[in-house]
Amino acid sequence: MQTDSAREAIPSRADEPKSRLDYSALGWGKICLFAVFAGVGGGAGAIIFRKMIEAFYWVFFERIFPFTSALNLNGFHFGLVLVPILGGLIIGPIIFTLAREAKGHGVPEIMESVHFLNGMVRKRVAIIKVIVSSITLGSGGSAGREGPVAQIGGGIGSTLGQFFKLDKEMCRLLTACGAAAGIAGTFNAPIGGAFFGAEVILRKINFRYLIPCFIASVTGAWVASFVLGTRPSFQTTLSNLTCTPADLISFAFLGLIFGVLSYIWVRVFYYVEDRFDNLRKVPDFLKVPIGMSVAGILTAIFAWHYTMSTGDSIEPMYYGIMGVGYGGMDLALMGKFSIIMLLLLSISKIIATSFTIGSGGSGGIFAPSLYIGTLFGLGCGYALHAVVPSANLLGSPLAYGIGGMAALFAGAARAPLTAMFQVPEMARCFELFPAIVIICVVSYIVSSLLLKGSSIYTIKLERRGRPPIDSAI
Repeated sequence: MQTDSAREAIPSRADEPKSRLDYSALGWGKICLFAVFAGVGGGAGAIIFRKMIEAFYWVFFERIFPFTSALNLNGFHFGLVLVPILGGLIIGPIIFTLAREAKGHGVPEIMESVHFLNGMVRKRVAIIKVIVSSITLGSGGSAGREGPVAQIGGGIGSTLGQFFKLDKEMCRLLTACGAAAGIAGTFNAPIGGAFFGAEVILRKINFRYLIPCFIASVTGAWVASFVLGTRPSFQTTLSNLTCTPADLISFAFLGLIFGVLSYIWVRVFYYVEDRFDNLRKVPDFLKVPIGMSVAGILTAIFAWHYTMSTGDSIEPMYYGIMGVGYGGMDLALMGKFSIIMLLLLSISKIIATSFTIGSGGSGGIFAPSLYIGTLFGLGCGYALHAVVPSANLLGSPLAYGIGGMAALFAGAARAPLTAMFQVPEMARCFELFPAIVIICVVSYIVSSLLLKGSSIYTIKLERRGRPPIDSAI
């Protein structure tokens, strides 16, 4: 926490003279053209980031991990713990000597840049961020891609504004457009990317800001599709998803539960981060491998238990505790896990992500939120189908996994519109849109009351002494 004098030293956007974007015909042409440039940069950044994650995964798990085979003791593989520790030992010194902004989940830094620093992002941050985040994810740290790719895309947009000496309002807009393009490119979700840029980064939902965000987002997704393809984010084919009137009622009730779960997720995340910050006797660069080891420990425990109890085995990364977690989500949506397993895995993901990012690692919280919400939602869906006697009363239990996926992010990030549009887009299940709207709205209202208007993104800025972003718009 900063002192009163430190807070007074921080410029507030409310004290600055405001510039206005030019909305004449020529002005719109300029805005659209630069939005396309930001989109190309954000899409290219998404490609580079995804390919670097794959490259580092190949290094850590295809080349280094096999050498740890001798460390398999009665089914417990200590190599799963050592690999993320090695990744942490590499990224810790890089972050804390070259660019401290690269630590954490990235989105708060872009929000700070847009709302308080005139859209300025240090040029080295985007480069360092892509390196340390790809190593974090490639070595098995528990995190997501959205924070890093938003910071990378936002950095590219900011660089455009600085290079062409554009005014501060245009720089802010291009930073948000670059972030939107990066999100759209890495998740193949141009609608969700645009709403992310407007709702999460700019905190402004109007057409003057949505239009350039959509232009950048569509451009970024189009550029990324040339290399990454046009497949949905989740490889499992979700067919026969149904939703009955009774489901709509239960979704409203589950919205209450997910609002509370969002609050718990945010509080656990910052509790762990606070504990690491208070470890004064441990050098900052050594905190990262300590935190990242937790994801490996939890994965090793689940792999050992599953093998011992079933005699079968699942590739460790497919539990979803390590990495972005999409492999675990695919298995869960295929019905591979029991209700108890779903609950334990979702709790483990909260812990692993909190330790990975809270210790100073680099990665986002969007994918972990999707993972936690999906598995918890699936557990609720299976439980409801077990207690409701009529098989025709409720629709598919998989629908509850998709609803939970959207509801947790809507509550934790205070971004209901982004969740409503991006999750159906990523899962290609627009038939569930009415139910997703209901659960997202209820979760958002409950979490907003519990978090007193803050979110998992804005709390970090408030702790730095920044005024609430909504009041700075």
